Amino acid sequence: MPDDRSQSGPDAFGAIAAEICEYVDKEDPPPEGIFEIGIVLAGAISAGAYSSGVMDFLIEALDAWETAKEMERKTGKPQNEWSVPSHDVVLRVLAGASAGSMTAAIAAVALRYDFPHMDASAASAPGKSANPFYRAWVQDIDIRELLKSEDLSEQGTLVSLLDSTVLEQITNRALDYTAVPKSRPYLRERTRFIFSQANLRGVPYYLPIKSTYSAGLGMWMHKSYRSFAASYTSAVPKARRDDAILPMRNSSADPVWRLLGNAALGSGAFPVGLAAREEDRNISDLDYHFFTYIDPSTQKQVSKQLVPAWNAEGSTVVPPTRFKGFVVDGGTMDNEPLDFARMELAGQIEQNPRGGKEAIRALVMIDPFPDTLADVNNTIAGEHGDLFSSTFGLIGAWKNQARFDPADLALALMGDVYSRYLIAPSRRISQIDPRTETNGFDLASGCLGGFGGFLSEEFRRHDYLLGRRNCQQFLAQHFSMPAENPLYNSWSAASKKEWCISKELPIIPLVGKLRMEIPLPKWPTRPVELAPLRELLEARVVAVAGSALDMLKVSWLERNAARLGIMLLRKKLLGYAMDHVLSDLSKRNLPRVRA
Repeated sequence: MPDDRSQSGPDAFGAIAAEICEYVDKEDPPPEGIFEIGIVLAGAISAGAYSSGVMDFLIEALDAWETAKEMERKTGKPQNEWSVPSHDVVLRVLAGASAGSMTAAIAAVALRYDFPHMDASAASAPGKSANPFYRAWVQDIDIRELLKSEDLSEQGTLVSLLDSTVLEQITNRALDYTAVPKSRPYLRERTRFIFSQANLRGVPYYLPIKSTYSAGLGMWMHKSYRSFAASYTSAVPKARRDDAILPMRNSSADPVWRLLGNAALGSGAFPVGLAAREEDRNISDLDYHFFTYIDPSTQKQVSKQLVPAWNAEGSTVVPPTRFKGFVVDGGTMDNEPLDFARMELAGQIEQNPRGGKEAIRALVMIDPFPDTLADVNNTIAGEHGDLFSSTFGLIGAWKNQARFDPADLALALMGDVYSRYLIAPSRRISQIDPRTETNGFDLASGCLGGFGGFLSEEFRRHDYLLGRRNCQQFLAQHFSMPAENPLYNSWSAASKKEWCISKELPIIPLVGKLRMEIPLPKWPTRPVELAPLRELLEARVVAVAGSALDMLKVSWLERNAARLGIMLLRKKLLGYAMDHVLSDLSKRNLPRVRA
């Protein structure tokens, strides 16, 4: 039913009519002839350029297919006589973590407009691009901006090792993007954006336990999310009760769009490296965490809504109406937020049908850094017990344990599953592996723990174009189902024969010029000048150290002693950092000039 929603505070948006869709155990299946998809954008750091390239081509492919269908529709011919596949795909949800959330936020804006797509020719053109993905992830972000000191206030408040000011500027520019509006039939009035976050304040829960006095077990949930609903049609949006509803007109001056940008920045706030973001939201938004379990009386799986401690039975706490706290990188706890997207498509306890002949929905995960067997066989972690190894090892163990999901592991062991797909970097061409020139690596941005892309626009351009190529190959060769799936009932026998891919049919077919294979982008050749980088890094180290001393409010003697220590260690630390950069670039056969 329509619901005039209004909120107060920084996420206020007046009264926007919306149809509230309650969380349910099982979502209704899509109508016959419609296949629903959810996009999951994993954490990527600087390899967000790769994910953006994938999104760019995916949108281009969907647009081209819809245009071809509309041309066939105008002929008046029945669908089984069309020259292109006649079924429909609906994009229902984009769930992101870290850099993936930033890419999803750009998509929330870009999907309203007809924007140019970036092939190799367009990417080599001078000037700033009109493609919002390319401009944000390839042209505007750079290590030189991150090493400035515009974030250090006169009060000496140090919020991160890197200057995050440029990220706010890029976000605002993306939110203000505009072009000729474009209608996209694969977007309906129910499109949701979900960003995983790590909530530093946490939500308290209380488990009463029988004892000799009133007591129980207190627990805190720090794994969190921020969600938004949008309508890409003239109909009112359909939203969950904890969604902020995005107005049709985007602007960085609009409080809800600004909230979207802040939530994406919070999801991508790499701990210590980038600034945490403050969230201010209705406390009722935190009521919508669920868990599933087997009911012992029925032996059936059921879902239960978790009740925060302030709403628990017997609680004397009067909760505030607003919940304020800082959030950081959602990838620290949920780097591949599959469950957010799955539950939006299927429901709290329902699973998407997994067989190829029964599948009606699918999740497509875009992951620039999928774990490999080489990571699993890491024998270094946990082998040393010194103070530093133990401390950093524990941090890594916390992160890995928070991300561990036995349900995903069990699903992966089931064999052929047509409800989950993965797009990941690959420079392979058929059976030929051209990665000898890259020492076996696919991404230029993968060096320096994923921060390497910030060193060079050429690195980011390569990864963006590789993302476009990999998306094309994925749609052409892998995103398909058996011809017996009811989705293809309206196809003629001739169409099934023409579009057949290894005895399967495409879910998103490539039409027109998009069927021409995108060439493999050239591996970067322009050297990274490390001397200017060293100067910027040195200036940032001095500025950060000074700000840290201001925060500690040390005495004159302590301050000067610390400055002397910094001067003595500075050259050694910078030398170590530059050697590490050179070593990592060398491993990937990436060009560099020694500082």
